[in-house]
Amino acid sequence: MTIRFHSHPRRAAASGFTLVEVAVALGIFVVAFVSIMALLPAGLGNLSDAGNKALKSQVIRTVSTELRQTPFAELKKVDLTAREFHFTNEGLPSPPGDPASVVTAAISSIEFNVPLNNISQGRVARATVVISRNGKEVDRAIVYLPDTGR
Repeated sequence: MTIRFHSHPRRAAASGFTLVEVAVALGIFVVAFVSIMALLPAGLGNLSDAGNKALKSQVIRTVSTELRQTPFAELKKVDLTAREFHFTNEGLPSPPGDPASVVTAAISSIEFNVPLNNISQGRVARATVVISRNGKEVDRAIVYLPDTGR
């Protein structure tokens, strides 16, 4: 009885990866991962900027709606510069003193009979709105209030 041993070098090489192949694949993965991680701070910065712009837009929309609901004749009689509008971090109105209120908007000035290029007749008021976050001014916006006859 004879025992024969056969070696199959082809079968062993075809069944796995070589060390060089694993090293190349790992190198490609590391380069891709580092590239993606390098983009992460820029992406987070853009996300933060977009959130801030959306918040400012919501605050200005709420304040301008409130101003436009005031009859034009009453705008001169009411001291609008004494009023503050409070908002949460999501741009939702909140009562004064609410701990969730981190954004405030105040009307710093209001001017009447402001001429505009696209409005030839009628009266227009211009209000300057100051937006603050945690007591620090972050932006200013101008809101035009046309006399709609109400």
